Amino acid sequence: MIQARYREFLQRITKESGLQENDIDKRIKQKQAALGGLITLEGAALIVASELGIKFDMQKVKVGELMTGMRNIDVLGKVVRVYPVRKYKQRNGEEGKIGSFLVADETGSVRIVLWDTNHISLIEENKIKENDVFLIKKADVRGTDIKELHLGGKSAIERSEDKIEKTKITFALSSSRISDLKENDRTAVRATIVQTFPISFYPSCPECKKRLAESDDKYYCTTHGEIKPKFLPVFGFYIDDGSANIRAVCFFESLKKLLNIEEEQLLALKEDSKSSDELRDSLLGQEFMFEGRTRRNALFNRLEFVINSASNLDIDKITEELSKEVGLS
Repeated sequence: MIQARYREFLQRITKESGLQENDIDKRIKQKQAALGGLITLEGAALIVASELGIKFDMQKVKVGELMTGMRNIDVLGKVVRVYPVRKYKQRNGEEGKIGSFLVADETGSVRIVLWDTNHISLIEENKIKENDVFLIKKADVRGTDIKELHLGGKSAIERSEDKIEKTKITFALSSSRISDLKENDRTAVRATIVQTFPISFYPSCPECKKRLAESDDKYYCTTHGEIKPKFLPVFGFYIDDGSANIRAVCFFESLKKLLNIEEEQLLALKEDSKSSDELRDSLLGQEFMFEGRTRRNALFNRLEFVINSASNLDIDKITEELSKEVGLS
């Protein structure tokens, strides 16, 4: 990973300076040696870049030009996917939130990660939608082979009137085989749905989305007390990629994308078992690119894949595009 990152720096400095790559490589290693080897090659590369008047911070770049370590950079991108806001436990025991969405331009796509509550509220209030174009300002690039743009309180998300007609989608996650999955992996899996189970609905708090406890026909939230529930769906099924199979789980937002239906239609399935069964049966044999994370089901002591998003794979379309790339059509 470190070597790959250094190559990115080397190639960028070479391109910006107009000098030969071998000369830049030599100069960087000489700088590292002159400093007693106390800095990394990447650190030495940043010093050489600065000496040559090349900046990696405070600039507007294309997605395909992003490099790990860039700070306070601006990116213009079209939203191609919005992920559900997730909750997590902070070190002090309090509950925190994290939001994210995927943007793309003609050079590639990158996941935008939100930590600031004001930014996260844009997702919660449905103000960030697919096909919207935004200027992401003062973001930091993190990651190694998989890059992400992280936004803090100083960052900004501004709606743009610019048009981005063509986008290049490169999955923001690395792709894995099911047989290689481990607990807490966050990855993408290309697999086929081979078995489905009935869609069930559970009582949730309409305020915080937590599962409710039931007692004497009343429902209780640990945060909001007694409350009228909103019944949300959960769908279990098995996916197989040829290396192994795993039980997958879809919740409300990801299930809407998997079934390609609106919220009202999905919630109506609670009272329409016939339509529910027809929809899930229609998924059998279909291949998707699933994005999500693995977790261990403590009750059954097995790994499960919790799906955040599912993209249907049109094999005919993929074949046609590949044929064009290699000049067969």
